[in-house]
Amino acid sequence: MIRQTRELVARIASVNREIARTGLSLVDGEVPAEMVHQLGRRLVELGQELQRWRDPDAAGEG
Repeated sequence: MIRQTRELVARIASVNREIARTGLSLVDGEVPAEMVHQLGRRLVELGQELQRWRDPDAAGEG
């Protein structure tokens, strides 16, 4: 469980860095569509992972 929590925190940090990079690109006035699409995909994946972590029984893992 501790390892899973650490991995989840690392993924959250990674997505946070990606959000920051996207924000800087917005300030610069250029955000490639692929960058936004990739960020959206990672946010969905992270949300799903958080849901499984929060409620493993609902995901069939408990």
